[in-house]
Amino acid sequence: MLIGYISLVVSIIIGLYISNRLHTTIAKLKNATNEIGRGNLDTRIDINTKDEIEELGNAFNKMTQDLKTSLDKQKITQEQLKKSLQEKTYFFGKFIIVSRIICRSFPVFSFFRLKMSKTKNSLKS
Repeated sequence: MLIGYISLVVSIIIGLYISNRLHTTIAKLKNATNEIGRGNLDTRIDINTKDEIEELGNAFNKMTQDLKTSLDKQKITQEQLKKSLQEKTYFFGKFIIVSRIICRSFPVFSFFRLKMSKTKNSLKS
């Protein structure tokens, strides 16, 4: 009978230890997930359990790093597209100015000036 009580107490202690260990690890994962959800992609978790939970933590860290890398590449591409659009807009504006000067300077191009003014007026309507 005494051995039964000792086994019961040891089982409860082991169960509480495992439960506490899992709870702490899951709480770390939950807190890190909340941080990432707020945009903090530098969040890392350190889990040293030497089991599948540690592998889950490592996979979580890798996923976060991959997400950050992907977003950084997206920002760089977006900046490059913005710069390219600004350059094209600038040169197109210069082209329009030069075209107007040419049309006004040479009577041969009066046909184009007339066409441009008709197009401009039809756009206003």
